[in-house]
Amino acid sequence: MAIGVLLRWALTGVVTLSLPFSHLRHTHSHLGYFGLLFPLAWQGWRAANVHTPERVALFCYALSTIVACVGFEWSGYGPIAIAGSTSSPHSSYGAPCHS
Repeated sequence: MAIGVLLRWALTGVVTLSLPFSHLRHTHSHLGYFGLLFPLAWQGWRAANVHTPERVALFCYALSTIVACVGFEWSGYGPIAIAGSTSSPHSSYGAPCHS
């Protein structure tokens, strides 16, 4: 959420960004989906007794999300960001689940 506020302030000229706007925008959007929306959905599913990924899969998912976000900040849609954002959803697909 802080990245979104920072981006909006940059658009108004209140702050100057040290990284390219597009890199931060990609970081913000991917972190919103991978870092917030999917985990919230899993919490809701868990509360409804629906199978969700186990801890190891969630750890891999979190690590992939971090790699993707750092990659977006450094180089936009470069190899690191692509690898992280591609592996984020796949780290939980087909993973062992618990109810």
